[in-house]
Amino acid sequence: MDFDKLKQALLAKIENSDQPQTVLRDHQLRQAVDNIRQVEPSDRAEYGKKINQLKRQLTAAIEARQAELAKVDLPPIDVTAPMDINAGQPELLPSSQGSQHPITQETAKISDIFARMGYIVEESREIDDQFHMFESLNFP
Repeated sequence: MDFDKLKQALLAKIENSDQPQTVLRDHQLRQAVDNIRQVEPSDRAEYGKKINQLKRQLTAAIEARQAELAKVDLPPIDVTAPMDINAGQPELLPSSQGSQHPITQETAKISDIFARMGYIVEESREIDDQFHMFESLNFP
């Protein structure tokens, strides 16, 4: 296995990633670790050392990348600044950009089916109180 090519490929992924820790779960690295079973017993120690060295280098690169990402300069928020009066007010999205929840859609379909069969769809309280659950039924 060519560890130099693997190392360069994984380091490139780390540099281009916003979540560099995912590189340690990369398929190529995992496959290299799993290949230790196919290596001759006399060469396994050397192979294992190379894998561990590669992991240490990747971990160091990941920590450096995470530190770099944490250093991103964001302007501080001034909580004492007055609100911009001329700014637009938040608005709801138009109904053309939204849809009903799938459960609501299915409930409407089922209600329509039962209504066509002659049943009356009744809606009641969704949350019951103490009186309706126990006291009116004479439960202790």
